[in-house]
Amino acid sequence: QDTKTAREPLVERGAPRTLLPVSEPVEAGDLLALDPLRPGGLAKSRAAGDPLAVAIAAAPSEELAGALTVPVCDTIYGLVKADASAAAIRPGDLLVASALPGHVMRAPEGVPSTAIVGKALEPLEAGQALLHVLVTLR
Repeated sequence: QDTKTAREPLVERGAPRTLLPVSEPVEAGDLLALDPLRPGGLAKSRAAGDPLAVAIAAAPSEELAGALTVPVCDTIYGLVKADASAAAIRPGDLLVASALPGHVMRAPEGVPSTAIVGKALEPLEAGQALLHVLVTLR
C-alpha cells in the first residue's frame, strides 16, 4: 500500500492546530523527532525506536514568516505513516519509530516505554500505508 493514499482522519477538520518549526519539508502523517542539529526544531524521525520522536505532522509543512513550520496532531487520534516491511501491524500493537524516515513500525519486544509513539487502531499486513493510531507520545 502507498503512504500517499488519501485517508480520512478520525477527528474533525478545521480545528486550531499547533505549529512547530521543522528543519526539512514534511508531509501529513510523518513521524517527527527533535532535531539534534537544530535545537527547538523537528525533523523526520530516522532511527528505529527513536526516543526523540515527539509528534505527528497533521498537514504538510509550509513557510510562515520566513520559517518552515508544520501543524502537529493535537488529539489522541491521528494518521501516521506506517511501515510493515519487517512485521505486520495488528490493532492494539504498540508502535515506535521505524528506520524508514517519518514512519512507525510495530514495537519489538523489550523496547523502552519512552520510545512508544502510539497504538495501532487498524491492521497493516505488509508495505507502507497511512494508519489510524492512538497517539501516546511520551
